[in-house]
Amino acid sequence: MAPTDTRLIQRPNRNRRHARRWKGPLRRWVAAAFLASYGGWAAAARWSVEAGADARVTWTDNAAFDARGAATEDWLWELSPVVRLLAVGPRLRLAGTAGVSALTYTQGAGRSRVLSTADIRAEAELAERHFFLEAAVVARPGAENVFAPRSDGPSDVNTVTSVQYRLTPTWRGRLGGAVDVQLRSANAWTDIVGERGAPADAAYTGEHSLRLRRMPVPFGWTVEVVRSETRYESVVPPAATTDTGRVELEYAWTPGLTTSLRAGHEKTNLVIRDRQQATYGVAARWRPTERTLLEASGERRFFGTGWSARFDHRWPRVAWSFVSRRDVGSFPQAFLNLPPTENVVALLNAAFTTRFPDEFERNRVIADIIARYNLPASLAAPTALYSRRFSIQTSHTASLAVIGVRNSLALSLFHTKTEDLADAAFLVPSATATNVLQQGEAATLAHLLTPLTTVNLTLSRTRTEGVGADAGPQSRQIAARLELAQRFAPRSRGYVGARWQKFESTAGAAVPADAAERAVFLGIAHRF
Repeated sequence: MAPTDTRLIQRPNRNRRHARRWKGPLRRWVAAAFLASYGGWAAAARWSVEAGADARVTWTDNAAFDARGAATEDWLWELSPVVRLLAVGPRLRLAGTAGVSALTYTQGAGRSRVLSTADIRAEAELAERHFFLEAAVVARPGAENVFAPRSDGPSDVNTVTSVQYRLTPTWRGRLGGAVDVQLRSANAWTDIVGERGAPADAAYTGEHSLRLRRMPVPFGWTVEVVRSETRYESVVPPAATTDTGRVELEYAWTPGLTTSLRAGHEKTNLVIRDRQQATYGVAARWRPTERTLLEASGERRFFGTGWSARFDHRWPRVAWSFVSRRDVGSFPQAFLNLPPTENVVALLNAAFTTRFPDEFERNRVIADIIARYNLPASLAAPTALYSRRFSIQTSHTASLAVIGVRNSLALSLFHTKTEDLADAAFLVPSATATNVLQQGEAATLAHLLTPLTTVNLTLSRTRTEGVGADAGPQSRQIAARLELAQRFAPRSRGYVGARWQKFESTAGAAVPADAAERAVFLGIAHRF
C-alpha cells in the first residue's frame, strides 16, 4: 500500500463548524446567482411552468428488503408532486425539474421520509457577448451501500440523496479579431444526506481555466492552462490539486471534421512520486449533419491513458447515445459525470429536436408521450461511490429510445469501474469498498392496447462486484414491473401494476445473502 500523505489529517469533530462556514456563504452565492439569472431579463423571457402530482399506494411483502425468513409486509403510501420549468429569453435560459416524494409506511417497517429530486440549470448573459453565468442545482437518489439491494422506486431502503450546487462564471473576449479568449471558473459543492438523515462529509471541487483559441480555417490552435482542485470539510488543507498546461494544434479537413494533436505538462499532488509529467494526445470531432455527432480524445497523463468519446445519432422518432470515458477524479467529479437525472426524457428530447425545434412545443410533446405510453422518466444508472479518495473512473454508457405509433422502447446500459489511484497521496480510510465494478441493463416496453389504455413492462438487472484490493464481494439484482394505465382525462391517468425483485449477495452480514420482494400498487397521476 502506498504511504498516506501525513498532511491530510481528518478532523471529524470540526465537521459542523466547517459545514456552517461553507454552506452559509455557498447558499447565499447560489441564491444570488439564480436571482441574477432571473433579474431584469426574466420578464422578457418566454416562460412555461407545468406542475403535476402522482399519488400511489403499494403493498409489499418485504418492505425493508430483508433476507428470506425475516421479511415484513407493509403498505407504502406515496405522494410525489413535481414542477417543470422552462424559460428562454434573449439573455436568459432556465430549464429543469424539481420534485419530492413523501413516503409513509402504515405498519412501520420503514421510516417515513421525504426524498427530493431536482435538475435545474440557468444560463444568463450578464454583459452582452462577454460575461456569462451558469448556475445549477442537482439532487438525485443513490445507494448508501453499493452492494446492498436497491428499491425499484422511492423507498427508505438503502437510499441517500446527493445534492450538488454549481456556479460557473465565464468571461469571453477576442484578441486581434481572430483569437478567442475565455476565462472560466467552474465550481461545485456537494452534500450527501444518508439513510438515517445525517449529512455526510461535504465537498468542493473546482476547475479554473484560461484558454486562447484560433478557430481552424483550416489550421488553428489552442493554448490552455487549467487548475483542478478538491477539498473536503473534514480534511485540513492542502487541497488536492492538478495544474495542467496544454497546446493543441487543429486542422479542419471539412466544415464538419477536425483533428488535433496536443502536448503539455501537468503537476499534481494526488500522487507521491512523479508529480510532474509531460502529457500528449490526440482528438477528433466529426459532425456530418445536425443529427449525428462523433467526438473522441485520448491523452497520456500521470495516471496512465485517459480518454473521452461520445457518439449521438437521431432520426425523427429514434435517438441513441454512447459515452465512454476514463479519468481520475473524486466523488463530486464522478457525480458531475453521471447520466442525466431523467435519462429517458433526455433521449426523447434528442429524438424530437429536429421535428420540433421550438423547445416549448417539444417539451409539451414529450410530456404527452410520457403520459400516453406511461413511460418512466428514467431508467437504471450507476451510483457514484462516496469516499474521500481519488480514483480512476472508467465508464461506458449507452441508451436508446424508439417511439412508434403503438409501441415504444427505452433501453439503458452501463459499465462503470472505480479503482484507487496507484501511489496515491490521499488515502483516507473508507468504511465501504472503493474498488468496485458496476454493470446494469434496463429496458421498458410500452404498447397501446387502445388510444386510452397502455400496458408497460420494465425489466432491469444490476451486478456489483469488488475488484483489485476489494475483490471478493458480489451482488446481483433483477427486477420486473408490469403496469396497466388508463387515461380518463386529457391530463389525468390511473394505473395498477405488480413488481417482483430478487437479490443475491456475498458481501457479508450487513447485506442480505438472499432476498426477494413481491408488490402490487395502484395510483393516479395528473398534470395541472
